[in-house]
Amino acid sequence: MPKGKPIDVDAVQRLLLERADRLGRVKIQQREFAVELGVTYFAVCRLLSRMEEEGRIKRFATSYHNVGT
Repeated sequence: MPKGKPIDVDAVQRLLLERADRLGRVKIQQREFAVELGVTYFAVCRLLSRMEEEGRIKRFATSYHNVGT
């Protein structure tokens, strides 16, 4: 099965840090973030989960459409 285009995890982390407030938190909507990155919603979901496992981000809240990191 063919794979999609690779996502630069470091670039995504820099993008999240640029959007962070003074406490280091950022609120995103995964579907909108996926459109901005040019990938699918599922790819963003997997990416954020992997970044959380690696200790790059920490989720502080989760609701139906939003994720705070």
